[in-house]
Amino acid sequence: MRAARLTKMAVEHALMIRYMRVCYKTPMNSKNQGFTIIELVITLALAAVVAGLAAPSVVNMIRENAVVAINNQIVADIQFTRSEAIKRNIPVTICAANADQDACIVSNDWSNGWIAFAETITVNGAVDAGEPIVRVNEGASSDTMTIRTSTAGNIVGHVAFQGNGFPVIPPAGTLPNTNFLVCEDNNTTYSRSIRINQSGRVESAGQATGCS
Repeated sequence: MRAARLTKMAVEHALMIRYMRVCYKTPMNSKNQGFTIIELVITLALAAVVAGLAAPSVVNMIRENAVVAINNQIVADIQFTRSEAIKRNIPVTICAANADQDACIVSNDWSNGWIAFAETITVNGAVDAGEPIVRVNEGASSDTMTIRTSTAGNIVGHVAFQGNGFPVIPPAGTLPNTNFLVCEDNNTTYSRSIRINQSGRVESAGQATGCS
């Protein structure tokens, strides 16, 4: 009885081993095989080619995304400045900031950042003592990115909004269709322009036609 049981177990064990060999097609005496040196070199060469083709696209995408991000920040901060003027019912100004970001500079280059402040004392486009700064932005995200106001709009260092939401027209010129230009590496391919019209509405206007 015991011998029959052992014989049955041996047969079942043998059948199981054969089943596994058939299913996985890996004989017990076979050796595991990996990549040969030639196969490995070819694989690495193909991977290098694919990576080389993909790299420029990735760099271009990073540049484009950086420009779009700064463009959106400027639009949001100008809209915020306008809404603050309406909320406070007093002029609120956004301007190119100095290095400490606590005062305005007279420049059409906004790359180093900008600030928005309520003109509670004197409406002069400058932060006077006691006037609250309500928004600060550090500006360009890289040394190769530039943020400028178009000289055609006669806006140099600041844009001010009245309590009714309309922009303050600069004494030296007109405000309608004034553009901010955001450019990466002085290349219009990676650029955006921002327009402020006479009613104070701000909008993205697509790629810039020039980066200076």
